[in-house]
Amino acid sequence: LKSILCKIEHNLICYADLIQERQLFLHLLEWFNFPSVPVKEEVLNLLSRLVKYPPAVQHLVDLGAVEFLSKLRSNVEPNLQAEIDGILDGLFILPSEVPALSSASYQTNQTELSKNPEILTGYFPQDKSNFQQMEVPPQTVVNQTVKCLKFSTFPWLPLTTTDRHVLSSNESSLRSSNHTLIWNTCELLKDVIMQDFPAE
Repeated sequence: LKSILCKIEHNLICYADLIQERQLFLHLLEWFNFPSVPVKEEVLNLLSRLVKYPPAVQHLVDLGAVEFLSKLRSNVEPNLQAEIDGILDGLFILPSEVPALSSASYQTNQTELSKNPEILTGYFPQDKSNFQQMEVPPQTVVNQTVKCLKFSTFPWLPLTTTDRHVLSSNESSLRSSNHTLIWNTCELLKDVIMQDFPAE
């Protein structure tokens, strides 16, 4: 770690070199699995600088960093919690807002986001009467191939801590007085949130 930080400081390597190394992200996350964790702040600081680049975001999301960092947050000092919050925010930022070093597309890993089944409360209060299915009688003929149409509401899905963080961050951004932030949040809603959270 000190070698990497020293090389960055003296411009022997740059972040563009580091973000291609998937193993580096794995090792940075595994750093916190040791019984005694030295230089936590330096590791988190490096992660927060790397998370500004789409390939790094992709690696971290694929490795389950969102869930990992959400759990880690409660086990570190308050000043490091703010650093972790910054990293988590970086994992949900729009790709157009970060320096483009690669054409890698940003996708939320749905498997990692939904690994926490014990949380059963949703973003909105659950009212089962709103979620009853309705069917059109089978004799409704639309064309030769479709014999009937079935309409239903979205199924009720439990929200993980990460899901809640994403949705509440977006809600806060929409209330901002910064027009650029509101515009970017609307783009994020359209391109990411509506794809990953249609029911919510």
